[in-house]
Amino acid sequence: MAKYMDVRRTKIQFIRYAVDTGEKPFLCTGADNREYWCKNFDESTNGETVVNELVSYEVGRSIGAPVPSWAIIDPGDYAGANVYPEDGGKTRLTVVSRKPLFGSQCIQGVVASDDLKYLKRNSNPERIPRLMALWYLCNARDIQMLYQPERKDTIYSVDHGYWFSTQEGNRNITDSPEEPDGEPYEIPLLRGTLGASNWDNAIDSVRALNKQSLMYIPGFIPNEWGQDGIIEEMIDYILSRVEYTVNKLEQEKLKGG
Repeated sequence: MAKYMDVRRTKIQFIRYAVDTGEKPFLCTGADNREYWCKNFDESTNGETVVNELVSYEVGRSIGAPVPSWAIIDPGDYAGANVYPEDGGKTRLTVVSRKPLFGSQCIQGVVASDDLKYLKRNSNPERIPRLMALWYLCNARDIQMLYQPERKDTIYSVDHGYWFSTQEGNRNITDSPEEPDGEPYEIPLLRGTLGASNWDNAIDSVRALNKQSLMYIPGFIPNEWGQDGIIEEMIDYILSRVEYTVNKLEQEKLKGG
């Protein structure tokens, strides 16, 4: 995967529907004719979940983990609009925020799962170790994966809003991995082997992380989000977890590769 991407910013062209899950994401088509799952900037938490999404996606790209493309989505004339479920129900699920949204590009024809599977399919032996690295680097919560059958069940990671031990609008980037809140929980069990070289490549990608390699990320944050200094703190937290992450990957490799 490419390490960097141009900062894509587009505007809502029309809204499809929302889904009744944690953050009430909604599907829209952007002015770039791409479809995105959009998450609102929540003023009550200073946008913690959308910031978590953007930062974790970019860290994922930096280590080659399987994350979708993304864009900053301007609400335009849809700011303040009600969004309803797909079945046409009259119950409003969410309201479009007035600040820019985070949009994860929609991957067509996927199947959601909480399990690590299809270990030998397509590029999954390369993707899964890097995905696991991302979980440990970003202290993942509420882990969710997608598989794309038409691409031989290729795996993707989505929905990172509660990563960085974020619960009830309270991101925790102070606890070390030795503390209870400093470790990811409910890591999916890996039932099988992926090959020692794939673990080694993931470890190398994690070891290559440094301040210089990640300090482009603050430039992706919209000014409207008002995150002065916060992204730098998150980067420091991620880098503090490099050796811990490497150790976790080494342990997985020793289980049989």
